[in-house]
Amino acid sequence: MLILLLINHKNIVKLLESADALAYLHSTASALIIHGDVKSSNIFLDENFITEVSDFEASKLVPKDKDQLATLVQGTRDYLDPEYPQTRQLTDRSDVYSFGVVLLELLTGKNALYFARSKEERTLASTFTLAMEKRLSEILDNQVKRGRRRTDSGSQSTRR
Repeated sequence: MLILLLINHKNIVKLLESADALAYLHSTASALIIHGDVKSSNIFLDENFITEVSDFEASKLVPKDKDQLATLVQGTRDYLDPEYPQTRQLTDRSDVYSFGVVLLELLTGKNALYFARSKEERTLASTFTLAMEKRLSEILDNQVKRGRRRTDSGSQSTRR
């Protein structure tokens, strides 16, 4: 919650309403709709703080009997699900990944792609992933690191 307090009100509204719009496309609409090009420049906020998700040119309507769709490369590379180039499958998870990049942009104030960094850290998503991997040992509970888990009674057991 503290992180959200550091983001200006306009961006919080943009973030939350965009998440609602994607949730509608993925689950509430009569058929699954995959946006295919979720990025910050496709999310607008008007003077009344109403969010509009735009640019549905890459969007796909997925038949009810499927949960993914094979398609030619679409979307913006900086926001593209890393599995997509190999699988050529768009899923609702592709949109969620792209939305995660938008979230990272809002939280860090950085662009999704920046060439001033090494190849491994060129995208904001890869930079974040590398940072998390480096700090994972600081984040994980000691019990998890040792392969033990706490039971409800407070005793420990070894994970199998």
